[in-house]
Amino acid sequence: MRLMRLGTVALALCVAAVSAALESGKDAVRDTPPANVWNAELAAALVGKTILVGKTYAGAGGERYEQLHGVVTKADPAQGIALALEGPHQGETYWLPPDTRGLKPAKPGSYRLRSTGEVIEDPDYLAMYVVEPPTV
Repeated sequence: MRLMRLGTVALALCVAAVSAALESGKDAVRDTPPANVWNAELAAALVGKTILVGKTYAGAGGERYEQLHGVVTKADPAQGIALALEGPHQGETYWLPPDTRGLKPAKPGSYRLRSTGEVIEDPDYLAMYVVEPPTV
């Protein structure tokens, strides 16, 4: 499976804008991403689908992994993809960046999360990201 490498600055800006918007109760105001980053047809089909997310945080001290899963409640090119999390994080909303390139249809089957031991049956999509620290 191919991992998607997000530009550190782009990811940081995305996270900062979404965090600020959530804290202020207002929508994030940004330009929409280019067509090669945001697939409107795929995004429209995501609402109501289950996504299993795997993130690798690469750094000088080694790598850290995070896995989570949830149901898409919103897919917006300016805000990103909102997941209503399930499992230990149930009740929380998690925002993926407004970039559909990291999403791939999941093969049917059982997926065990390393971090919690949960088994997710037949998710609709997998999202894999590598987050790298900024280079100075």
